[in-house]
Amino acid sequence: AMMFAGLTSAYVVSKSRPDWVAELDLPASFLWSTIIILLSSITLHFAERAIKRDDRSLTTTGLLATLGLSVVFIVLQFYSFNQLISDGFYFTGSESNITTSFIYIVVLAHLAHL
Repeated sequence: AMMFAGLTSAYVVSKSRPDWVAELDLPASFLWSTIIILLSSITLHFAERAIKRDDRSLTTTGLLATLGLSVVFIVLQFYSFNQLISDGFYFTGSESNITTSFIYIVVLAHLAHL
């Protein structure tokens, strides 16, 4: 929670920088990946409740659903990266900027969290 709070704070401070790319439109796949990761939180919650009721079948279903949604999240993140790169927004090197580097860090933090 502290890591994501810190990243959110960094975003709020950084977006006022003169080199922040305001015209960058994020691909819709980032929105879909956010929805997917929220759904995975719900399936994980149901799996936790099933564990407390000692329902192994429902626990397995919930955990497998969470794993599947996590894989979909990762695929959507890489798809989003590819879209940004094809639009000319790079994450590293001389053509990168603070905005794309920030997106890269936030996504990698999410992937590490998964």
